[in-house]
Amino acid sequence: MESHLSLSPGKVETDDFYNWLAVLRELDHVRKDWREMGGKNQGLQTQIEELRTSLENVQEANKNLQDEVANLKEMIEKLKTLDRQIEQKRNLIK
Repeated sequence: MESHLSLSPGKVETDDFYNWLAVLRELDHVRKDWREMGGKNQGLQTQIEELRTSLENVQEANKNLQDEVANLKEMIEKLKTLDRQIEQKRNLIK
C-alpha cells in the first residue's frame, strides 16, 4: 500500500487526499481479488461435486466387482468338488 508524506505544512491536506486515494485503490484491488476468488471457488465446488459423483460410481462398481469375485470363488469351489467327485467315480470304474 502506498503512503504520502509531505515535509511542508501546507501540503498536509494534499497528502491526506493521496493517502485516502491509495486506500481506495487498495480496496478496489481487494474487491477484484474477492470476485476472482469467488469465481474460482465456484469452479472448484463444481469439480468437487463431479468428483463426488465419480467416487460414488467407482464405489458402486467396486462393490459389484467384489460380489462377482465372491460368486466366482463359490463357483470355483463347486467345480473343484465336482472334479473330485468325477475323479472318484473314474477310480471306481477302473
